[in-house]
Amino acid sequence: MIIKNKFFALFIFTSFTSFAQQLFYPLDHDENAFVEMYFNDTKSNSHTSIKPFFYEDIKREIDVDSIEYTTTRTNRLSIQSKWAWAKFLRWSENKLMDEDLVSLNSGGLKLRANLLLGLQAGTELFQDKNFWTNTRGYWLSGQVGTKVFFESSFYENQAKLLPYINSNATANFVMPGQGRYKIFKENIGADWAFASGAVGYRANKYFTAFLGHGKNFFGDGYRSLLLSDNSFNYPYFKFETTVWNIKYVNLWAQLNHIGFQDAADRNWSQKYLSVHYLSWNITKRLNLSLYESISWLKADKGFDWQYANPVIFMRPVEWQNGSADNVLMGSSFKYKMNKNFLVYGQAVLDDLNFSELKKSNGYWGNKFGGQLGIKAFRILNIHGLSAQAEYNAVRPFTYTHFDSTNAHGHMNEPLAHPLGANFQEAVAFLRYKFNRQKLTLKLVWSEIGKDTLGINHGGNVFYGYNTNRVDINGDGGLSGYSIGQGDLNKLNFLDFRYAFLVNPRARLYFEIGLKNRILSRQSLPKDQMRFLYLGVRTTLNNFYYDSF
Repeated sequence: MIIKNKFFALFIFTSFTSFAQQLFYPLDHDENAFVEMYFNDTKSNSHTSIKPFFYEDIKREIDVDSIEYTTTRTNRLSIQSKWAWAKFLRWSENKLMDEDLVSLNSGGLKLRANLLLGLQAGTELFQDKNFWTNTRGYWLSGQVGTKVFFESSFYENQAKLLPYINSNATANFVMPGQGRYKIFKENIGADWAFASGAVGYRANKYFTAFLGHGKNFFGDGYRSLLLSDNSFNYPYFKFETTVWNIKYVNLWAQLNHIGFQDAADRNWSQKYLSVHYLSWNITKRLNLSLYESISWLKADKGFDWQYANPVIFMRPVEWQNGSADNVLMGSSFKYKMNKNFLVYGQAVLDDLNFSELKKSNGYWGNKFGGQLGIKAFRILNIHGLSAQAEYNAVRPFTYTHFDSTNAHGHMNEPLAHPLGANFQEAVAFLRYKFNRQKLTLKLVWSEIGKDTLGINHGGNVFYGYNTNRVDINGDGGLSGYSIGQGDLNKLNFLDFRYAFLVNPRARLYFEIGLKNRILSRQSLPKDQMRFLYLGVRTTLNNFYYDSF
């Protein structure tokens, strides 16, 4: 009995010790929006366009643990100490509402672990049918000593998918942002699983290295036109250098191309990606960032060590090699008008012919896009009330390559914007967070030109740009291209939800909401969906079901 009591006391002690560490702050946009309210103070010198945020960098600017701790309450059930099982009931209450499921701080190891849940059920009101998602897993993170950080997560999923999500997964052979799947119980639904993990090493205040299997995001917007978290996880090595007002990122990754046929187990085409990203805070208000990436097929030459150079301009190297690798360039900017308002944007450049640009004839090879957005915090001086509006547009054939395998994509999904190319889109958010309560309204409008009868209109990045290109002006498909050409698809999407933060340490929310989707197409009937849902969800990642 004494041994049991000592063990119980030890467990209680490890559960109530100071907050353990973690490697990354979640990529979830709603979680990031609240943190960015502090980051975008005009006195902050943070580099907010590089995500996921390294947790140690956040802690230098914001006492995140204290913010989370202010949402906790003790003894909600008014438990009296004289009650039988009082200690156990108090412990259970704190475990459920305030603390990590497992927390350890001993012998140089800090560890925290929680269940990962995504349990949702709802009714599609037009069809009067029920749909559901059942996600279980774990999420753990920690620190060894003062320089090594790690995290790991695992998702196991079954779902009866909404028809429009099921159609997208069937066409692409992957679940949006979550990799391959298989049919569950005789076409009732889908079954899939995936894992992520990373280790970080902070050598000093200048150098940090990460080795992981996950996602990265460059930009200050909801979308990124450079590299986003839209596609599935991939193995990567990332090296960050922070000096003066500059943060410089080198990223190397290995990507897969499945192809749009039976995605059974087989050896897929593999390629490598090398990225340089330089973020410069010119002042504490103005940031300018430059992006460069190049991808090449593993089958052509294996790993090309010329692209391992962290400080070289890769486009001339690619040209001198006489190679056919896929180069992408771009930039980002952000300007803080004051502590409550900022504007941001991006430009992406795949290819540009100045002589053709001057003609304004819609030359197919002028492949570029842009983004412009605005964020507002503490609207009407209300803490936690924020808004965001963003516009994105990308010309046809951007991100494509003559070899479809080497497009700017991974696992049959674009690496940048989920729509690929040949589109324009507007996104708006209104968010309010007060203690554990959160309201979110999201509106999405988009237009994209789809291919027609095998004719390439430049929207599908996995279609080689020399393959079946539509001939608009009778010049062999050289000119006449504009955004939205082809089968014009217009999407209107609304998501309104209320969320209650069940446990801030586990980032577990109870949610109830309504999604409304209307897709108008030239070649097919209108597709409508109205989905009323509720559930509990761990908010770590973004899964984009709002672009198709």
